[in-house]
Amino acid sequence: MRGRRLERSFALAPPAADAALLALDFTRPREALLSDALALVIERVGRVERPGAEVLHALTLADRHALVRDALVVSGRPAIDAVATCDGCGKQFELAFDLCAVVLPNVDPRTTAVRLPTAADVERARDDLDLLAALLQCSRNGAERARESAEDMIAGADPLGTLVIESACPECGASVRAEADLAGSWLETLRRRASALIDDVHVLATRYHWSESEILALPASRRIAYLELIEAER
Repeated sequence: MRGRRLERSFALAPPAADAALLALDFTRPREALLSDALALVIERVGRVERPGAEVLHALTLADRHALVRDALVVSGRPAIDAVATCDGCGKQFELAFDLCAVVLPNVDPRTTAVRLPTAADVERARDDLDLLAALLQCSRNGAERARESAEDMIAGADPLGTLVIESACPECGASVRAEADLAGSWLETLRRRASALIDDVHVLATRYHWSESEILALPASRRIAYLELIEAER
């Protein structure tokens, strides 16, 4: 949903250049960072070509999470992992959630009883209750009374907001449950990639005295070859 126009189509962009990834400021607030990151991977939303972060920031959280899911699937990560601890035996293990198994509801935000939240709504709210009051256009007391039904409606419209993974413990068979943060997991993956890239740039710049732009202009395969040579010399 953008403004009062309902968009149902989008297209993913080719993989972002390493320089663009390094340009992300991972110290920014989460929703602002997510907008910047989505701007790197989204080619089109509806009729808007190359939407900037400000356009993507105006989308509902449900739409943003759907875009993250598709970006992950296209990049070869159709599953997300979460660490679970069994209450029965204390065993800790990983559960995998199949992102492709999530069926997104066909919800028109203009007809829902509760306005679906956007990134800007989250940023303005002091807490969850303040957010609900803004979405319902009522007082905090009114939001408290309607909290359960409103949160259920929002969760139903945004099944990717919090992924719940349930399974049986492989050790004792007890039921275990874990939650996964889709958007947070994606941002952490990007942060690790950027950190690894900075490490590579540092090694190559120290050894060959090339500038960052010169190193990033090299094809990834060439950078790897030079890094392997440096490692072999050690």
